[in-house]
Amino acid sequence: PKIGARLRRLPCILTARGDVETVVTFDVKDIAEVFAVLKPYRRRQLSAEQRAALVARLRGAQKPREAPCECEYSEQEATQQAGGYLSPVSGDCEA
Repeated sequence: PKIGARLRRLPCILTARGDVETVVTFDVKDIAEVFAVLKPYRRRQLSAEQRAALVARLRGAQKPREAPCECEYSEQEATQQAGGYLSPVSGDCEA
C-alpha cells in the first residue's frame, strides 16, 4: 500500500514532501478526493453501558492474581544487585 505515492499522483495536491512520511497540502474543496485515498476513520465511542459491559466481560476473563511474595529485602540489598538478582532476607521466595 503506497498511500504516499497515490496521494502525490492526485491532481489536487499542491505540495508534497517526505520519503518515509508524506506531508501534503491541498485545497479544502478537494478534501473528499484526498480522504478517498487516506480512508480516515473515527475511533469507536463507547456509551457508559457498553463500557461497563466490556469491563465486566474482561474481568471475568482475567486470571486471578497470585498473592504477592512474602519475601522482604533489606534496603541495602534492594539497592545492590548480586549477579543481577536480589536474594531474599527471609521467606520461601523462589524468584
